Amino acid sequence: MSHSLIIDDFVRNTESFVTWIESPQEDKLEEASAALLHLSGIYASALQLMKVDVGKDEGSSDDPEDYKVTVEDVYGTRKTASIQIDEPRKISNQVVRIEGISASGRKDGYAEIDPIGGTPPYTILWGNGEKGAIAEKLNFGFTYVTITDANGCSIEETLKIPKPKLMPDLDIAKIKVGQTLQLNKLYFEADSSTITDVSYEVLDEVYEFMSQNNSVFIEIGGHTNNIPPDDYCDRLSTARAKAVADFLYDLGITEDRIAFKGYGKRNPIASNNSASGRRKNQRVEIKILRLGSD
Repeated sequence: MSHSLIIDDFVRNTESFVTWIESPQEDKLEEASAALLHLSGIYASALQLMKVDVGKDEGSSDDPEDYKVTVEDVYGTRKTASIQIDEPRKISNQVVRIEGISASGRKDGYAEIDPIGGTPPYTILWGNGEKGAIAEKLNFGFTYVTITDANGCSIEETLKIPKPKLMPDLDIAKIKVGQTLQLNKLYFEADSSTITDVSYEVLDEVYEFMSQNNSVFIEIGGHTNNIPPDDYCDRLSTARAKAVADFLYDLGITEDRIAFKGYGKRNPIASNNSASGRRKNQRVEIKILRLGSD
């Protein structure tokens, strides 16, 4: 004959196990208790169980995993043991890969995640409506993903999809000592060293690079076109280079790693005979001074 052991917690989650009885043997009672302590091992093919009562431990905490199991055989002999039913691990998320959008205005950002914990299978819904562990049509910026397990438990995660870099060549694998890189999308107010708000994106890229590569030392160089007098160009180019360096100092990059210098109109990269050429000459550059112990 058979009997069922049913364990019911405070949220009415029920687990049922069947034990098979062949003949009453009192000496199997200890084995029954041991088996009950390991729920997954309630095989009990030879365990002599006539009645099983399951309830919460008296005096225990409100933790729903703690139970008291009483086993009684046909002779009225009882054995009591405490058991613990482990709850599933809480759902969490592992990010496998993130790729930014390929170009401004595109929505082709990529993200792949790997949920763990909870009770699989998972339902995964992205903020843009995509479903599953992989999303391939994400816009840049913050995106949201909701992960729900088979029991209806869910979490919401936030991921950041990057924009294309304004300075893709500012890469530790690409740069070399003596190389010069222009700060794209860096703007100042007219005849001033005041950096405009739209310039912070490229400056943040420089900061991120410098903070991740502590062995890199650079010079910030300021340049102008040839229209103003020499002394004015020297002062303005120096002030603009210093403004960029100060921005990075304020974010925590140490002064010994960033030098600055104004070159005035001495190093043009285009003709000053046209407006477009003069705009190109009016620039700020980064020069790689040292990598590691070089």
